[in-house]
Amino acid sequence: MTLSVSLKQSMQEFALDVEFEAPDGITVLFGESGSGKTTTINAIAGLQTNCEGKVTLTDRVLFDSDSNTYLKPYQRKIGYIFQESRLFPHLTVEQNLNYAKRFKSVDKSVDFSHIVELLGIKHLLKRSPDSLSGGEKQRVAIGRALLSAPDLILADEPLAALDGARKAELLPYFKRLNRELGIPMLYVTHSPEEVLELADHVIALEQGRIVTQGPAREVMANSKVARTANRAIKSTLTTRLIAQHPDGLSELQVANETLYVPTIDAPTNSTVCLELVANDLILSAAKVDGISALNQVCGTVESIETTSSGDVLINVCIATEIISTHITTRSLNNLKLSIGDPCVLIIKSVNICPSNRCQG
Repeated sequence: MTLSVSLKQSMQEFALDVEFEAPDGITVLFGESGSGKTTTINAIAGLQTNCEGKVTLTDRVLFDSDSNTYLKPYQRKIGYIFQESRLFPHLTVEQNLNYAKRFKSVDKSVDFSHIVELLGIKHLLKRSPDSLSGGEKQRVAIGRALLSAPDLILADEPLAALDGARKAELLPYFKRLNRELGIPMLYVTHSPEEVLELADHVIALEQGRIVTQGPAREVMANSKVARTANRAIKSTLTTRLIAQHPDGLSELQVANETLYVPTIDAPTNSTVCLELVANDLILSAAKVDGISALNQVCGTVESIETTSSGDVLINVCIATEIISTHITTRSLNNLKLSIGDPCVLIIKSVNICPSNRCQG
């Protein structure tokens, strides 16, 4: 089953102009927010209607602006997994799953029990969506998409709203589903980790155009794509708010370290999760005097990885959490750091953002 796509559309931010084929397996659309990923799969699904071009799925024409062919979304035999699960709150899990059957092609059968077993959701069937965790909701949403007996699965950043633990739980399901059921998948993400975990084929987008495409490691080694990937690497640090200061800063604590961030509207002693971008962090072998950065947090080098761009990703253990920072190979050589060595992360207060994705 081969998906062929040729699409053009003028947008306010950019002009979409993509042409590609997605073979069997998992094809990943990779790029930063605003690169055209969601616009592309919405057009494939029939949810974006003002495009020019052609979309075919093997021998079926889903859309062709020249011949004025336009199949409605439910006629395209496509299962769509959204970022949010979008389950019907008034139906049980079982009823949500069975709802998909009304869109099933009469010439295709899907084994309900097999899908439920594959996703590990049998014990959830009688429960309501409101009683499920984020990861459980997404598994049900995946099941609902599969039970429509699709020829193609589209997944629009399906793990973006989940914390690290739930992402790790769900990622293997996508690969397993593709391998066991043989349904091709077009998967959207801006996470390099998800690309390397899932992708058979990668299409990298920037400003509505394809930068490069091919096997995952080959694409991620492209210098332009690698810079995007490094910018996308983020870590979450769990802290406790201990004080508010009149100069517009909140004081946080992690282990025996103190952090100062722009005022956070939260009660004293509450848990605050912070999102740290790898490229915003400075690594040092020891604390430094006479600099403007207010935060210098001690940690230990957990691992050292050479990135696809030839630079280095250092994972630092702070308390029980791992924070990633991206540096050059020359910087690593100058620091003379090895795994297990003490180190210091230097963090500007203005580069710290609260996150709703606490670990665990």
